[in-house]
Amino acid sequence: MVEQPSKARPTEQTPVQPRYSCEPGAPPKFDDPANPNIITNRDCPELDAEKERSHREFINCEPSGGTWDIDRQRCVYGQDRQEPPG
Repeated sequence: MVEQPSKARPTEQTPVQPRYSCEPGAPPKFDDPANPNIITNRDCPELDAEKERSHREFINCEPSGGTWDIDRQRCVYGQDRQEPPG
């Protein structure tokens, strides 16, 4: 018995998902038709994590006995502190 080829079914086309990217200096893009209010070129998990870490360190600096060094963007303790010029 010879098998008959099955009838080909038409494939369903799914919409192409937008590519989310990290372009912090570029104008915002709204390329996702399913979510027209979402900015698609601001997906920057590494940058977001660094901002969160820095913010957490800043918030916890003074309560832990340190001083925030704005030039070095870090909390300093004891002898590591720099006195303002003057």
